[in-house]
Amino acid sequence: MPLSTFEQVHNAFITQYGIRAKLDWVEQAFNKIIATNNTGFTNIEQACQGVFKEFLFSDLNLIGNVSLPGDIKTWQAGVLRGRYVLQIDEIVNIAAPAKERYGSQGLPQHQPSYVASSSINHRCLKFLLTDGSRQLSGIEYLPLGNLVHWDCPAGAKLLLHDVPVRRGLLMLQPENFTLLGGQVDRLEEARKRVVEVWNRPPVPRPQREFRQDIVQDARAAAWSSEIAGNSSDAISGNSLLNSNETNLRRIDIDRDGFARPLPPEGIRAGNLEEEGGENRGADRREGRGGDGRGEEERKGGESR
Repeated sequence: MPLSTFEQVHNAFITQYGIRAKLDWVEQAFNKIIATNNTGFTNIEQACQGVFKEFLFSDLNLIGNVSLPGDIKTWQAGVLRGRYVLQIDEIVNIAAPAKERYGSQGLPQHQPSYVASSSINHRCLKFLLTDGSRQLSGIEYLPLGNLVHWDCPAGAKLLLHDVPVRRGLLMLQPENFTLLGGQVDRLEEARKRVVEVWNRPPVPRPQREFRQDIVQDARAAAWSSEIAGNSSDAISGNSLLNSNETNLRRIDIDRDGFARPLPPEGIRAGNLEEEGGENRGADRREGRGGDGRGEEERKGGESR
C-alpha cells in the first residue's frame, strides 16, 4: 500500500533531515498548509519545505519523538553519531556573574541572553536542549562565533552531527553545530519574564522577614500563566497540547535559568534538604557530627 504524502514527508524528515516529529503533527501541519494556501504540493521536496517552516516555529516539547539515546547523560566519553535536530529551550552564559547573565538590554526589545558578554572569547554558553522527550545540556567547547549575528530566542532549532560527549554534556563547536532558526512564543515569553525578574534591583527587607529565593521568583513569573491553564500553541493543535498539558505545567527553573521538568512529587530538592536537616539535627542532639565521630570522641575522652 503506497504511503500518503504526509507519511512520505514524515519519513523524509527522519532520513534526510534528522527530524523526528510525531506523525499526527506532520499530518496536521500538512493539512494546515493546504487549507491556508488552497493548493497542494507538486512534489515531496516542496511539501517537506512547507512543513519544515511550520516545524521551526513549533514547540518540540509537544511534537517531538524520542531521538536521543536514553543513557546519554551517563556517558563519560563518547560521540553522538548521526544527525539530530534539537530545540534550544534556553541559553545562558555561565562565564558571566549571575546578575549579568541576562542583560537588561534584552527588555523590552529582545536581545539574546548571551549578548551580555562583552567578548566572545570571554564567555561559555550553556544550552538546554531537547528532542521533545529528553533534555540534556550542551557546552560551548569552542567559540560558536556565528551566534553573535543570530537572533536566537527560546525555541530555536539546531542541527547537530557527530558531537563529542563528556560526562553527559555535548561538546559544541562550529563543525558539529548549525543553527536553523525558529522560535516558540510560549518559551520566549517565559524567558522574557525570567529576565525581567532576574534584573530587578535588590529590595531591602526587614530582619527576619521571609525572603523568597530569586530562582523561585523567576519560576513563578515564567510559568504562572501555564499553571493557570492559559498556554497555547499556534501550530501543534489542541489535541497535542492537551495531551501534554501535565508535562507543560511540571516545569522548574534551575539556578542557570534553565526550564526543566519537575521531579516526581515527594523528591523535590526542598524535601531532600528538609530531610537532611532533620537527620543533621538528630545527629547533633545525639552528639554525632553526622558521621559518628561525636560518640567515638566521648569514648576516647573517658578512656583517657
